[in-house]
Amino acid sequence: MIAIQQAHHYKQAKQRHLDRLSTLVWALTGQTDLFTTAMRTALFGIWQRAEEINLAQEDEGLFDIAIDSCRQIWAPYQSETQHPHLSKQQSIRYQVTQLPNDKARLILRHYMKSQQCKACG
Repeated sequence: MIAIQQAHHYKQAKQRHLDRLSTLVWALTGQTDLFTTAMRTALFGIWQRAEEINLAQEDEGLFDIAIDSCRQIWAPYQSETQHPHLSKQQSIRYQVTQLPNDKARLILRHYMKSQQCKACG
């Protein structure tokens, strides 16, 4: 019975938040291969925290799932000196994921708002 409830919460959370989650993960990866891997991890995070995400008034949990999944993806790139082939944008994305979640959330929110403003003209 618990598995059925979990599946229901997951389906509901995924339906409500998949677009937003994929936008956040893309903003933190910017590459198809990294995005694909990070999304798999993020969807597992949704599975683990589905009920909490469905009940939450704020989307902090969603941001945290995106940040945590991308943090795992960027983990092999410990520093720019170890991976000098990272572009400036990739380096910034990596650095954002290495910040504590509250700081990374602020930066990501600001970035998302600036992208909305650009889209509006």
